[in-house]
Amino acid sequence: MAHIQFQQVKKFYPNGFVAIDDLNLEIYDNEFLVLLGPSGCGKSTTLNMIAGLEDISAGTLSFNGQVINDVSPDKRDIAMVFQSYALYPHKTVYENIAFGLKMRKFSNQEIKVLVDDAARRLDITKLLDRRPGQLSGGQRQRVALGRAMVRRPSAFLMDEPLSNLDAALRISMRAEIKQLHQNMQTTFIYVTHDQAEALTLADRIVVMKDGQILQIGTPDEIYEHPKNIFVASFLGVPQINLIEGNLMEEGGQLFFQSAGIRVNLAGVNQSNLSKATSSQVTLGIRAEDVLSVDPSNGADVFTGKIKSILPIGSDQFLEIRFSELDHKSYFFRVGKEYRNVIDGTFNFQMNVNRLHIFDTKTTLSLI
Repeated sequence: MAHIQFQQVKKFYPNGFVAIDDLNLEIYDNEFLVLLGPSGCGKSTTLNMIAGLEDISAGTLSFNGQVINDVSPDKRDIAMVFQSYALYPHKTVYENIAFGLKMRKFSNQEIKVLVDDAARRLDITKLLDRRPGQLSGGQRQRVALGRAMVRRPSAFLMDEPLSNLDAALRISMRAEIKQLHQNMQTTFIYVTHDQAEALTLADRIVVMKDGQILQIGTPDEIYEHPKNIFVASFLGVPQINLIEGNLMEEGGQLFFQSAGIRVNLAGVNQSNLSKATSSQVTLGIRAEDVLSVDPSNGADVFTGKIKSILPIGSDQFLEIRFSELDHKSYFFRVGKEYRNVIDGTFNFQMNVNRLHIFDTKTTLSLI
């Protein structure tokens, strides 16, 4: 097992580009850590530095308390699974899985025991005599996992391993990878830009942007309490609705006011709202945090015009505009039983306890 620590790590190139800027990160023994962010955020560079495939420009990287900045990849006791699978096309599945063990001078009997055990766990025993060209994408991914498993590494590194698979297969492979982690009790570090993978797999998520860490936390912490607008926007399908407006006090009560919408913030934790740099704030409301109601249901009913209806089987997404003066659309998720029509009216209530409020200037969360 590996306890991995970055201390003030930087990665920059001769042309002046800074890929990683002052990275401080601790990865615990047996943890499943997911590095999440858009392309170019530095997540794969971070993974490659752990693997020894990228040099560290400044700072220290430690495994179990030992600095390994200059330790070669083959001495780091890690296994890596790539997006491309990187299988030898002329070798059988058995030979692909066994190749690393042969290079490390394992006996044929030891190799057979380890390969057979990995094949059984991954349900690919019947495929051992086939070559990669005879396998489906999911089967090739299992072979790549098996090749990493037999090494019994102290850390598994995975760089977007499921991105080449179709949607249904990605879901089943997520479950298999999570089960593999539970069975092996080894440190897993997983890179992805797919928020669904991060939320379903991770013990902790590290959200990155422009070579820096924006937030670290459990999936629930990241989703429910994002520290800024970028983190809030990166997780959630459809994306969180962001409405720019102003804080206004009236009759001893605090309101959010924007074009076509006015929200009483009595149910919101207001302890940090005084930290706003001005009255200009951005209200965040996730698509699922609304309830379609009868317009006579009460004072806190909001009304919008339906611009489009997007059925997704179990639910439907409604594209809503609050005002013809505001040409921005917002998306909300309701049950498929609701009967709505394009250009019709959508009457709803917000779950005020789940609202997010951000300082528009700094983009930081205020609640």
